[in-house]
Amino acid sequence: MLKPNGYLNFGGFAPDIADELNILPGKIRLAAGDDRYGAKHINIRHIDEIQKAGYENVSGFINDILSNWNEIREGTDGKLFIVLAWHG
Repeated sequence: MLKPNGYLNFGGFAPDIADELNILPGKIRLAAGDDRYGAKHINIRHIDEIQKAGYENVSGFINDILSNWNEIREGTDGKLFIVLAWHG
């Protein structure tokens, strides 16, 4: 999936941030996926929530989160969640 501006990379983690998170540095991309993960999963399972939150499409939603994230949370099985948390 491409960003709204047509680029493939939605963002990335620089070496210093990656070291803190104990992950490899690199670019963030959204896989096409299937009904369990990736863009297809988001379109199938979460598009209504995304549109109710005011986003036109998955690409815009992902781009906003990865441009403005303010938290990283640890999930199960070592997964990390990049979060745009609203406090207030």
